[in-house]
Amino acid sequence: MKDKEKDEYLEFQAKIMGRFCVNAIISVAAVIMVYLFFWKRRVGDWIVWLFEHFMKIGHEQAFRLYHDFFRTYKEIFLQGQLYLFS
Repeated sequence: MKDKEKDEYLEFQAKIMGRFCVNAIISVAAVIMVYLFFWKRRVGDWIVWLFEHFMKIGHEQAFRLYHDFFRTYKEIFLQGQLYLFS
């Protein structure tokens, strides 16, 4: 009986440790992403890169698209973020 309880406890402990490790990795990734994208303000560079590679357009055209769409409507994006995260 005690061996069964001990095995169940070890199983439970392993499951908790696994979840802790996954949460720690996700937390570190989130902090890195926030640092790179928002603190260093590199999110625009990533968006332009995505436009270049996925739409197969030149850098100037990708930047113009980013500028026209994202920078022009930045107040709307900010309000959307505030609405989503409040």
